[in-house]
Amino acid sequence: MANEKRKSVERGKKLDLRGSRRKMRTDEELKQVAKDLWAGKIFSDRHIPSGSDPHIMLSVFMPLAFMDKKTLNGMQREKINFIYEYYDKAGPRMINGMPMFFSCRILTKPETKKMFEYYNKFKEMADAL
Repeated sequence: MANEKRKSVERGKKLDLRGSRRKMRTDEELKQVAKDLWAGKIFSDRHIPSGSDPHIMLSVFMPLAFMDKKTLNGMQREKINFIYEYYDKAGPRMINGMPMFFSCRILTKPETKKMFEYYNKFKEMADAL
């Protein structure tokens, strides 16, 4: 069983979230996310100050507020741990100085780790200039 789960998250395999099928992000897609995060084009769950009201993420990333329990459990099972969206997708209002989004994107734990490796490389290159 554990081996089957491991196989389901290999690159190119599909993840089952809310009944839809999602392929793992490619290296090029992860590099683009890292580049856009470094360039300030992305707002993520990492931008929400620690110690904030736990429900603030639901107000910032509105789709999470409307997910049923089964879908949220699926996100936990698939180890979703980076939630983000591009600033140009923000709604017209803000909550506690943070944008509100009516859509969001996600990365799994392995994708997040690899994306931050690329992010740190972009940061090192910029610092070297």
